[in-house]
Amino acid sequence: MNVWLTASAALLLCLVPCAIAVVCGTIADRIVGLQAGTMVAILALLTIEQGLQRQSFFDLSVAMAVLGITSTLLFATFYRRWL
Repeated sequence: MNVWLTASAALLLCLVPCAIAVVCGTIADRIVGLQAGTMVAILALLTIEQGLQRQSFFDLSVAMAVLGITSTLLFATFYRRWL
């Protein structure tokens, strides 16, 4: 276990407040929780990639970064009448 995997474990613990905000919050809180959770998950995948030296996790995190922004905008557009 190296420092990168320890950092990824700490980042994965940061997903818990994001999940609580998505499940229990208002619509605006859900959008913020979704975006924050996406960014934390991307950082966790990048630290796992550095710890394990696997290129496929890097590709997954780049794809998730591109799709994360788009999904948040789509979510906000779908729920704009309640915002």
